Amino acid sequence: MQEVPVQRQHVGGSVCLLRLLGGDGHRTVRGFLGGSLLMNCKYWHGDEMKPTFWCKLGTDSDCAADIVITSKNQSMVWRERFSIRDNHAGKLFMVTTEGLAEGDMGTYLCKVQRSTTQREESYGVKVMVSTNTSAAMR
Repeated sequence: MQEVPVQRQHVGGSVCLLRLLGGDGHRTVRGFLGGSLLMNCKYWHGDEMKPTFWCKLGTDSDCAADIVITSKNQSMVWRERFSIRDNHAGKLFMVTTEGLAEGDMGTYLCKVQRSTTQREESYGVKVMVSTNTSAAMR
């Protein structure tokens, strides 16, 4: 699969949408202070009942902490300004960040947890936050 960006704008309230369909490397998504980001992360057939994560990378190229995570029994989770909703039929999960702050800048991972014998599937997203609305939507 290959990464395909999808952009959507709301004039009154800021929303950036990014669809991640796999592949290597990081995608960059830009939003603006106080706005929201929505990311769709696609996963493979067979991963529908596995936990999905949104986490921020730490200094050792691994997640410093999981921000939100789903489970087999809980396909939608809210945690402070972050939510994650797993669409098992569509084989994707949507991550939302509301009230963007400068501290939200950094690299995040969309992840699917597999068994201990299988490699975890993850896709990198670099989040940039701008105070300039027109720069954020480029």
